[in-house]
Amino acid sequence: MAGIFSTLSVARSALLAQGAAIRTVGQNMANVDTEGYSRQRVHFTAARPERLAGINLGTGVEISRIERVIDRHLEESLRDAGTSLHDLQTQSRVLERIESTFNELNDQGIGPAFDRFFSALNDLAAKPEDRTLRRQVVAAADALADSFHFGAERLRELRQDLNDEIETSVGEINRLAGQIAQLNDEILAAESGGKDLGSANDLRDRRDLLLKELAEMTPLKA
Repeated sequence: MAGIFSTLSVARSALLAQGAAIRTVGQNMANVDTEGYSRQRVHFTAARPERLAGINLGTGVEISRIERVIDRHLEESLRDAGTSLHDLQTQSRVLERIESTFNELNDQGIGPAFDRFFSALNDLAAKPEDRTLRRQVVAAADALADSFHFGAERLRELRQDLNDEIETSVGEINRLAGQIAQLNDEILAAESGGKDLGSANDLRDRRDLLLKELAEMTPLKA
């Protein structure tokens, strides 16, 4: 009778373990389009044997852990790439706005204003007694000064816009950092203070997603 119960116990452990594995597969399939979700994998281990008549008899199988299938080095590389991409996009956007201010193809830009000013000076140098050419030099100088004033104002506006964006970014960084800190506490509690390390898979996925978002705004160091 004991042998029958032992056999049924082994079969029961196998069914429970394989049922959990099937459920994990279903979880992976259900979240195939979930942003930030990491595929999970079940690890099995032989259950602790029992000693009977001087012989160690197996008691079945059990799940040792369910881990996320991720490449930590790749994840860090992607976060670094996100930081670099965000920096380059920001630089490109700022430079485009500066370029529009000093655009040489714009007839009202500083470059064309310089050309007209020096052209007027050259004409006056050839006929210094010509009053019309003198007035043209003065007009060109005024236009050049206006171009400088316009460019300076545009740069001041750009600086203010960037300061506003930085202020908004700081608030967003603080918000993300607060959420990450809260998730760290939840992960620590879910994993029994580190005794069940790596078992809070969904919480770790959420934290990695926030870290990715944070890395797009500021460099992260491990």
